[in-house]
Amino acid sequence: YNDWRGYNNIACIYLSNGDLENANTYLDKAIEIGVPQNGMNNISTNRGIIASRKGKITLAQELFNKATPNQHNQAILDIRKGEYAKAARFFKNRKSHNAALAQLLNGKNNKKCNEATASCHYLNAIISIRSAKNNDAINNLKKAIAIDPSYKTEAAIDLEFITLRKEEIFINLTK
Repeated sequence: YNDWRGYNNIACIYLSNGDLENANTYLDKAIEIGVPQNGMNNISTNRGIIASRKGKITLAQELFNKATPNQHNQAILDIRKGEYAKAARFFKNRKSHNAALAQLLNGKNNKKCNEATASCHYLNAIISIRSAKNNDAINNLKKAIAIDPSYKTEAAIDLEFITLRKEEIFINLTK
């Protein structure tokens, strides 16, 4: 059975795995066999996500404007566009990585991420250091580095942690 939705679904799998080229290939295949007008919403949204991830922000917004993307996708694009207040309104009471990032970029240092990922722990370290909570920053950095050791190098050069660079615990953590 040859249906555009199958190709769109395969594209979504590639998209969720960060394989933008294969995602795009399967969206092309969906279009080749024919997508009804109501299905173009899905195709345009997925192409908008791909454009956003490739840094083509204007194209991403144009594609989202053709579709009716969910608010989550639009809020993530708003972060990339520097429209932090708009994104923060969407993520208002959430505690995801993107929610904490939107709040932080909007000048609020009191929203923490509750996902148990290296990127969330690292973001929480930044939130902590901006709130002058050095011990919390170190604890979050330890968690981030335990999950993803590449954060050692990142933290060592990240200007967010400049006040910790002479601290023995930070030096040992990032070497």
